[in-house]
Amino acid sequence: MNTGNDATTRIWRLAILLSESEAAARSVITEAVRRRSDLAHLPAERQERLVLLCAREMSKAPARAKRPPPRSLRAILKERHRQTRGRQATEKATREGDVDQAHLGDPLARAQATLRTRGMQSLEAWILAVVQQRDIIEVARVMDCSKTAAGRHLEAARETLNRTATAPDHHELQALRDVLEELKAPFDIRKRTMAPRPLSRRPWFIAVLAVAMVAIAIVVARFL
Repeated sequence: MNTGNDATTRIWRLAILLSESEAAARSVITEAVRRRSDLAHLPAERQERLVLLCAREMSKAPARAKRPPPRSLRAILKERHRQTRGRQATEKATREGDVDQAHLGDPLARAQATLRTRGMQSLEAWILAVVQQRDIIEVARVMDCSKTAAGRHLEAARETLNRTATAPDHHELQALRDVLEELKAPFDIRKRTMAPRPLSRRPWFIAVLAVAMVAIAIVVARFL
């Protein structure tokens, strides 16, 4: 069953992966809720599809200069990376008198920046298939395209990342997944959305029912 907590966590993590900052991810979720007030009650694939669509459209909007919030996903990833492979590289580079800043960069940010040049669909396919480790059929369903098209987007993403040497390695991807597993949404989507009202409680249904009852009463009165 698609519970509110599960839905909130899942779409928040997806919005974070698709966005350049936590503030942008919040905007994606806000827009999704604005479009579908019953977002928390939709099937999982439709929730994620709407988040993808909102992120795709908002990526085309003019960028606003915003100060990144403290302890964002990017900051956490950078700290984790620095504590593992990055720390060793820093120590080695310091001894040699040359600190490799690119090595200490955020692997997610590098991949995002590279794939955005090809369009959001390449980024979406890479995040779903590589970062979240979903099979190509599920990727196609979430992206609302054929399996062949999803495969093309994924292949294009991998080719671009490899060509530009910005593809995260196995350790960086695992560190990213570990952070995502601990990531909790700063809101509960159930408090932002509402369940669809049953037909019997919708105003238009009551009005139609009342008109139908009056019509039946008139017809019955004529035959009595």
